[in-house]
Amino acid sequence: MKYDISFNYEEKETGSSCFPQEDGSCLDLEQEHLDGDPDEFIAVLFINDVDKGGETVFLNRKNKEMAHVRPKRGHFIVFETLDKHMVTPPASQRCVILMTFTTEKAKDNPEYRDAMRFLNDLDEEKVRKLHIDHLKRIEEIKDEGVSIVQSGQELHGKERFVADGLMTEGECQKLISLLEAGGLEGDGYRGDKSPLTHNEVFTGLSAERAQKRGGLEGDGYKGKTESGPNKISPHTNLEMFEGITVGRATQLVRSGKLPKDLVQLFLRKSEQARVLVENFFNLTRPLYFDFTHLVCRTAIEEDNEERRDLSHPVHADNCLIQPDGSCLRQFPAYIARDYSAVLYLNGNPDFMGGEFFFAHGNRTEQVTVPPRCGRMVGFNAGDYHGVRAVTKGRRCAIAMWYTMDPNTQELARLQAWKKMAPQNVVQGETLGSGEENEKFDYFEEAEERNVNKEGANFLTEKKDIGINIKIHVEANDLDSEHLQNNDISEKELEFVKETYNKNGVRDNGNRKNNKHGEL
Repeated sequence: MKYDISFNYEEKETGSSCFPQEDGSCLDLEQEHLDGDPDEFIAVLFINDVDKGGETVFLNRKNKEMAHVRPKRGHFIVFETLDKHMVTPPASQRCVILMTFTTEKAKDNPEYRDAMRFLNDLDEEKVRKLHIDHLKRIEEIKDEGVSIVQSGQELHGKERFVADGLMTEGECQKLISLLEAGGLEGDGYRGDKSPLTHNEVFTGLSAERAQKRGGLEGDGYKGKTESGPNKISPHTNLEMFEGITVGRATQLVRSGKLPKDLVQLFLRKSEQARVLVENFFNLTRPLYFDFTHLVCRTAIEEDNEERRDLSHPVHADNCLIQPDGSCLRQFPAYIARDYSAVLYLNGNPDFMGGEFFFAHGNRTEQVTVPPRCGRMVGFNAGDYHGVRAVTKGRRCAIAMWYTMDPNTQELARLQAWKKMAPQNVVQGETLGSGEENEKFDYFEEAEERNVNKEGANFLTEKKDIGINIKIHVEANDLDSEHLQNNDISEKELEFVKETYNKNGVRDNGNRKNNKHGEL
């Protein structure tokens, strides 16, 4: 479309002879060259769409159009103040953010600088208060018996720490019994015997299939083998692997196969670990669970001290290690993961070996951490780490991965909070009884993060729907009977089909690789 301004748009409507420019001034058509500074520029950011009119039209000396830009939300244009232009009358409201820039420091707008300083001061004050809050929370955690035994340079890294005292011996044994009652041998990573090594046995279950089927032997990373359940670790054929996810634990409580207080302990202790990681690293954004897995590894051959393989080879939790030692944060890695933690349930003499270690870029050991009941290792998800071979006995731990992106948080965990918590839980209320009768403050934090935000209820509702549908998609059971049994409407089904791919996982580029990387 070409614009001929031999007549005046506004003059036809109002009798005015003004051709408006972006800054609101009128364009003088008789003036061949505009007055202004060649070192000054105008920037326009469109913040809404206009169906008709409202274009920015650039003119030549003869007032003929050279180019025009339609008003579309998100478009951004920059031009010199000497460029002759006009704005055509919009058919509806036209909104922009108008900015002027100069290369001369003397002409810099002091009000803008004052405003920026004010905003920076607000940010610094917010960070300062958060830091104080984090320090207070760390002290409260220490008062509960938790101690930071190593951190930072002691572990040869900036974002690393080791804490003791998160669990008592009794609590550790209870969670191990939870695994014994509900865990599955061969679970975790698609049932692969061992994509990495041949010396371990693996047990667990994915949250999706757990919700759908309760528990199936051999449901690991690649499902059942033709000969039956696969109990071998996905990382080594010299160890057995068993595990239980939050989703499976919740399902077993609902079916009456597990006591509720054990799963509440599982949720509460893993949440305590998340709070410690968030506060110790002084994060300015909240952490969310990406995945939680209670796992045990058992040596198949006792006293096999000559093993040269690893229980879990050196890796990073959010990137792919390259031959040159660099790490690419791209698919199929779990790129949404920001921090990781391991909470141990036992140590020597229950097993030999199995030490956690941080690694150099060439995958050699940097520093080791021996497991023990109640000990936790927290670190940046991009740090290289691995696990030494379990040469004797059974090693158990809770592996946890965290994200700062609420859109990728663990759906099964959201479902578990809903199913496991009493209907009348309020701030400071307790769950369980006896030694499990501790303050359960997750709901207060959840309210601060989500409940008071517009649309949070909708998000939670859809996520609850999503976890159910995700199971059916994976099992290819999207029929009317299953929909009816799970109170899922056709409208909700369409929502989930748009959100999840055919494998039943969120289609966000970081959920397609099922190797969770248990620690």
